[in-house]
Amino acid sequence: MELTEIRPAVEDALDGVRAVAARQELAWAGLHGDPAPEAFLRQASGEVALIDWGGWMVGPELYDLASAVMYVGEEQHVVGAYLTERPDLPVESLPAFLTFRYAVQAAYFAWRIGTDFQVGVTAGNDNLKGLADARCGLTTG
Repeated sequence: MELTEIRPAVEDALDGVRAVAARQELAWAGLHGDPAPEAFLRQASGEVALIDWGGWMVGPELYDLASAVMYVGEEQHVVGAYLTERPDLPVESLPAFLTFRYAVQAAYFAWRIGTDFQVGVTAGNDNLKGLADARCGLTTG
């Protein structure tokens, strides 16, 4: 997937989420927006804190679940944990949101590459790796 292919991939992924929304009512809530594993910190008490709320937004709850699955790389434990708290989540619609989450990631890293944005990366290739990971998710999801 070249940089010029990012926009059509994002549009296709958005169409998939729109199709889900047309079939069922989606629960919306305040979302973390970027729940990467390093955003979860276990406290001395055993409780888990969620930090780095810079991507906070209101949106479909499945977006945060898809984000967590994207970062972990598999669904089993993440989906099970979410269902413990929210057994009513329509996880059968997760694939559309996961594809959309990879599309968002691809657009983000394409922007970083296109603008040569290097803040927060340890090496110049981190942005390329991020785009490659997103591309892999888009093509296998």
